Amino acid sequence: MEVSPKMTPELNVELLRVAFPILSNRSLIYFDNAASLQKPAVVIDAEAEFYRKHYSNVHRSDHRLAHEATEAYESARQKVASYLGAKDKKEVIFTSGTTDSINLVANGWGEWSINEGDEILVSRLEHHANFVPWQQLAIRKNAKLIIAELDADGRLSEEDFKTKLNKQTKLVALTGMSNVTGEIIDINHYAQLAKNCGAKVLIDMAQLIVHSSPKDFNLENFDFVAFSSHKLGGPTGLGVLWGRADLLNAMRPYHFGGEMISRVDDESSEWNEIPYKFEPGTPHIAGAVGLSAALDFLASWDQEVLAQYETSLAAYTLEALSQLEGLRILGPQSLSSRGPIFSFMMRGIHAHDLGTFLDSKRICVRGGQHCAQPLHRKMKWSSSLRASLCFYNRHSEVDQLLEALKEAIRFFDR
Repeated sequence: MEVSPKMTPELNVELLRVAFPILSNRSLIYFDNAASLQKPAVVIDAEAEFYRKHYSNVHRSDHRLAHEATEAYESARQKVASYLGAKDKKEVIFTSGTTDSINLVANGWGEWSINEGDEILVSRLEHHANFVPWQQLAIRKNAKLIIAELDADGRLSEEDFKTKLNKQTKLVALTGMSNVTGEIIDINHYAQLAKNCGAKVLIDMAQLIVHSSPKDFNLENFDFVAFSSHKLGGPTGLGVLWGRADLLNAMRPYHFGGEMISRVDDESSEWNEIPYKFEPGTPHIAGAVGLSAALDFLASWDQEVLAQYETSLAAYTLEALSQLEGLRILGPQSLSSRGPIFSFMMRGIHAHDLGTFLDSKRICVRGGQHCAQPLHRKMKWSSSLRASLCFYNRHSEVDQLLEALKEAIRFFDR
């Protein structure tokens, strides 16, 4: 079977790739974008420039460096708010990552809002970061963690979701895109179903954030949104939690220290206003500057063209992988509801062995259970290999992956 001709929208991929130093400096194929996106030079330069010329701590001192650093940090917050379409930058909290953002909600909102007998509804697709915090909260509060299952095609079952959604559901925590199957969830639709039952909604946008545009979702449908800077090409160690101001104001902090307080007495303390009551200690200032640069970089490219190119790339990859006998693609088998993340199993070859073989061919993929053990266990997938692509990958790299997989089949069949 021949792979169909490349139907590529007008995107100058080579020009785009030049912006990412590692793609020029290393002879390799990077198909591990679901784990972390590579960094454009403007992000690296923005961080370095901040440290070289403007570094100081924020919100503390009165000298000019402190003012410059604080302005850069708060400008980054405003940029994130504008990117998401938030009403007020105070609704944007900087954390250490998606995991930290979700734990903040579990401990700051859930600890005081979830009671015995309440239900928390998650999907079978969830990353551990959007599963374990709710599991542990349910254990602590004697509540119930309910899991919406997948249908026969490996998609989130709307029927099962509706069946398990009820008046006892206090929170729906849902991924926007599976980091295993690549399924893109209609988060606006599912959030509305949850709202109709009076549940709060948290969306884990860690995977979807770089494969979508804020115009694809309506922030008004959600109560909390979490994502990580590094998934957008920004620095590691920085995350974002967006939350409704009324909920954030009512929430209690669960990390304590400097700058998150307004008054401390011997016996009690009073908290600062949002967002600062959730940002104790010295924040990742340079990370926020880098994230601001990453958002500027993405905004400098036509988002529709990037999306069309990724669709073309995903279609090409799906057809290429479908050629190989003994290879099983996990999750949806069509592009109608998936993005460029492909996890698969190869008959007779363990995922880690196959990943090591591909690494010998300078192809970077990930093997294992991808922080989604409940999904793998339920579906009886021992482990899988994941090739996750993005807008700077080439169709020719997919061709090289296909040839390497064919070679691996011959190698392990000896």
